[in-house]
Parts: sequence; C-alpha cells; structure tokens
Amino acid sequence: MTKPQLIQITYHRKTGETMRTFLFSLLLLFSFIAYFVNADAFDAETHHGTSLPRSVDWLCGTPELMPDEPPLRVPHLPEIPAAPAPEVHLGDIARFYSHIPEQLVKGTCIAIGEHIYIYIENSVKDVISEAEAQEIAAEFDSRIYPQVQRWMGPEWKPGLDRDGRVTLLMHDVGANGSSQDFGGYFSPTDERPTELNSNRREMVFMDVFLFRERPRFTFYSSLAHEFAHLISWYQHGGTSEQRWLEEGMASFTEWAVYGNVHTIFVEGYLKDASISLTSGNTADVYYGATFTLLLYLFENYGGVELIRELVRQKTLGTIGIDAALATSGKAERFADVLQNWAMANFINDPRQGALFGYQNLPERFKVSAEVQQVSSYPTRRSDSLNDWGVRYVTFRNLPRQLDIALDGTGEGALYAQVAHLPNPGASTLHPIRFDENNNGRVVLNNLDPADRVILMVTTTAAQSF
Repeated sequence: MTKPQLIQITYHRKTGETMRTFLFSLLLLFSFIAYFVNADAFDAETHHGTSLPRSVDWLCGTPELMPDEPPLRVPHLPEIPAAPAPEVHLGDIARFYSHIPEQLVKGTCIAIGEHIYIYIENSVKDVISEAEAQEIAAEFDSRIYPQVQRWMGPEWKPGLDRDGRVTLLMHDVGANGSSQDFGGYFSPTDERPTELNSNRREMVFMDVFLFRERPRFTFYSSLAHEFAHLISWYQHGGTSEQRWLEEGMASFTEWAVYGNVHTIFVEGYLKDASISLTSGNTADVYYGATFTLLLYLFENYGGVELIRELVRQKTLGTIGIDAALATSGKAERFADVLQNWAMANFINDPRQGALFGYQNLPERFKVSAEVQQVSSYPTRRSDSLNDWGVRYVTFRNLPRQLDIALDGTGEGALYAQVAHLPNPGASTLHPIRFDENNNGRVVLNNLDPADRVILMVTTTAAQSF
C-alpha cells in the first residue's frame, strides 16, 4: 500500500500593510465509479456534433478479443502467407470462424463492392436482402473506405490472403437474436495464419440485427469503427493498440467520418474523471474519455496528420502519444496534453482560449462531478487518485495572493496545473513543477475575490493523499 500523500496549499491574504498567512492541507478523495450504459450519438445529417443526439445502444466486441496486457512495442507482421484466396462470386458459400461466439459457420456472398465482400451467415440469411447488402457495399466503397483511410492510413493490402478486398461477415453477434450488446468486432486472430480458428484474411464482423433494428447511420458508423480496428492492427505493425487507446481511436474515427459522438459515454466520464484513463477499461473511458482526448489532440496539436502519425507509431499507449507528438515537432508530451485536456473538460469555453475548450464539442459537455470547493481557510480533507485519473479543486472568495504548495509522498509522479479565470480578463494556465521528491509549488498574485482558480491533479500511479 502506498504512503499517504499530503497536499499542502498555502495562501497569503494581504489587507493594507498586514500580511496574514494560512497553511491548510487538502487530502483529495478520489472515488471510482464505473458506468457501463447505453450510448447516444449525434445525427449524421449535420456534421461533427451540432445536432440532437440519437440513441445507439451497442458496444464494440473487439476489446473482448484483445489480450489483457498488450505489449508496449509491436511485434512484426506475420511472415507466413496464407494460401491465395479463390475468386469470389455472388452466391458462393464459404466456411468462417465467428468469434462472438466462437464457432464454425457457413456464409453466402450476397454483395461484392470495389473494396469489400459481404457475406451473410446462413442461419440469418433472410434478415437482410441482396439489395440491402449492395447498399452497404456502396456506402463502404464511397464513404467508409476512403474516409477511414484518410484519417488512419491503409489496411494491409493485398494482405494475408493476397486479395485487395475486405471481407465482412454479417451474423448474429452474441447469438442473442437482437441488436443488444455487441454491434460488431474485429479479431486479430484472422490476421494470424497459424491460428486454428483464423479466417486468414482481412475481415470484420457486424451484427445483422444492428442493421435491421437500428438506424442506418448507427450501422454505418459502427462499420467504420470496426474497419478502423483492422487498419490500426496493420499500421501498428501487427498488433492492436492498448485497449483504452484502440477503442478511443475507433470511436474518434466514427466522429471523423460520420460526426458521431457517443454522448452518454462522454457524459458518463465527465461525471467521474477520477477513473483511470489507461486502466479503467469501461465504456466511459473508451468512448468518452479517450475519444475526447483524441479530439483535443486533433484540434490543438496537429490535426489529421497528428492522428495518422499516432496510428502508425510502433510504440503503444502513452509512449506512442509521446512519439507522435515528438515526430510532429511538438514540445508537449502526453502528460502536458492530459493536463490541458483535463482543464478543458472542466471549463469547456473556447472563448477563454483554444486550450480551454473544444471547437467540435458543445459547451454543455464539461465536468459534472462534485468537486472540492474552497472558499474559506484553513481546511483539511482526505482522498486518493487512480493512475492518470483527474481530481479538481476550485477556489473562490480569493485572497490577493494564493500560494499553492503540493507535497506528494507516493511512488507515482504527480502532475498538476492551475487555471486562473479573472473577471474580467484573459484566462491563464500555470503548470506546477515538481522536484524529485514530488514537491511542487505555484504562486498567483493580484487576484480579485470574484476570480476563479481551478486546480487539477493527476498521477502516473495510483496513490493515496
């Protein structure tokens, strides 16, 4: 168990010639609340988060098929090629391994596009018509394929089976006869020719009932999500990203191609930003936290090119983000971006400056959790932090000078910064620098009692305060 960390915040109040100094301790209480709820999305007819939400209650099955602890560095692509794929014709029947659930099935080819084969698993072949399958192929060829490639780069082509088309198998994902639970998935097993249950081709899977029961927009944005997983596997050199970043990138791709935002997961994360970004492994983290982090990176640190650079990194997770930023010529690293992003989540007002909010996320999306509020001094409270979780403290009824000193004694490195929002005036960010003993300090001068000051704290490893 880690030792308690004491955060000491000292401020000086000056009245005329009299200086009074108070010392108080803040022990921040970080609770873990995991939400696993349905999602809703912005309408496809208006681009990038400007329309009313539409219900989309599905989850991606890809995390179920990923290792618990993916490597920090990627392995090499398979060196053993699969047998060349035979020529495919409409009406052909082929054997496939589905992976949710894992079983051997037969599927019939019901559409062929420029970039895709569409098969329907024979037990549900009456759920979708050939004309509808052709519509899917047309949408994939005209929008999904070029747009996902624009943001993420190409898939492995001609690929393991030496066929330039991607295979889509429509089946009853989860074998539940409905569109509940998993809407689709990508399995890295299919890219490994020596695995017994490998389909030995570039392949994604979609739930046929998602197509039948949900809006077309939901199905197509979900298909773009799964295709993003396939590309990510190849761009990373033969492995998927760490779960939090893998799912976040696929969710970001939904926004990039269709303007889709899983608003309920974004709101779920903003209700409890103390959950670990990198190991929380909840829908709120995947489709809320990591999505908004990538959106923030896109808006402030390099646009499409930064996203593509991140996808093609041969290191994963936070190290990969560091590498992408460095390659793009940015001085900031993951910890710097996370602190700015966390403050944007609390304030979300781009009128205060680009770093204080989002261009493509409405201002109503901001931290809604109860936070520690300080308006009289001294005060003392207790708390704990998850790795790369965030906790906030707000200061009101401000003194003329605010001297904040943080004293950490845990094994993880603390990161913190303060936002000063004067009334009126330009808002500013003040990072708190820590020494080798995890001690940091910042002093704010010339404050007005009506100003707002916000402190955010995060850590590299879970620890108590």
